[in-house]
Amino acid sequence: MNLFIEGLQGSGKSTLLEKLNDFFKDYRVYKEGDYNPVELAWQAYIKSEDYNDIITKYSYLKDEIIKNTYTEDDRKIVTYTKIKTDDFSIFQLFEKFEIYNNRVTLEEFKNIILKRFNAYQNDNGIFECSILQNVIETLILFYRLDDEEILSFYKDIFKAIRFQYKIIYINNLDILSNLLIVKKERVNDKGEEEWFNIVLDYLNHSPYGLCNHFNDINDMAKFYEKRRILELRVLRDVFGDNSIIITSKKYDINNLIKKIK
Repeated sequence: MNLFIEGLQGSGKSTLLEKLNDFFKDYRVYKEGDYNPVELAWQAYIKSEDYNDIITKYSYLKDEIIKNTYTEDDRKIVTYTKIKTDDFSIFQLFEKFEIYNNRVTLEEFKNIILKRFNAYQNDNGIFECSILQNVIETLILFYRLDDEEILSFYKDIFKAIRFQYKIIYINNLDILSNLLIVKKERVNDKGEEEWFNIVLDYLNHSPYGLCNHFNDINDMAKFYEKRRILELRVLRDVFGDNSIIITSKKYDINNLIKKIK
């Protein structure tokens, strides 16, 4: 059995992941930025020849890069945010090889995701936002797909999956209040609300954002409500009994464990 933890930003995914890990101690945890066999957020998906060029250019970081590199067929997957260096140019370089935010064609994006879900056949994994969040945001924001097109793609994902799993969705019923809390909590060492500004900029520079400008946190909350409704529909219409929906900050962990088992 594999467990996928999903929900909007600030809904408590990381907290739930830690709680589940306490119960399922022999499970492997996949957090955002870790090497992940089904998801590629914060990872470069790069051809061998481009990878070798980067190794040559950044020869002084060769050991660090290799330590954070995984091979899948003809591709190198680099968990580049794990590289220890003060040279931030390498992060910017590897970021260009991510598959999100319209860096590959829609067809390539879909094929990569389906191929990796189909190839994974292991058990005992706990995955943080590896099936809904990053994929749905990219399909809405950068490929401008409508709900029916996104639903159709998730039906293909459902068919591609060959392992046992449960998707645990943390349903956030007060999005604006949660965003205000996260906005205040996720600040840099100068006390500046760095997370909020980064996300607002990310939304506004997407093709969707250029047509639906995000002026403030209220606009952000409206977008996340749109995403929440779509995600719940995907769970209901596609994944059905493979999904468990709990309410943010109001669930009982022991009851949840019973439902999983």
